Amino acid sequence: MSKGSILLAAGGTGGHLFPAEALAHELIRRGWTVHLATDARAERFAGQFPAAGIHPIQSATMSSKNPFAVLAAFWKIWGGVRQASA
Repeated sequence: MSKGSILLAAGGTGGHLFPAEALAHELIRRGWTVHLATDARAERFAGQFPAAGIHPIQSATMSSKNPFAVLAAFWKIWGGVRQASA
């Protein structure tokens, strides 16, 4: 019987996903149901992640000084906020 569900959120890079994967294994061992919220970059790792569900949320990085790139990233992030709220 599950103690409940936990949603782990991790970016789509190994530096975020591998610690989340280790935590997921431990939480599952302790009786929790684990879900993962991440961005599309994590799809290459998704088959190895021990989650009951993987929930991709669109995301972007606002690191450019180009105003058009910043605007595009803003809209992509806004779309992710709407996805997460649904």
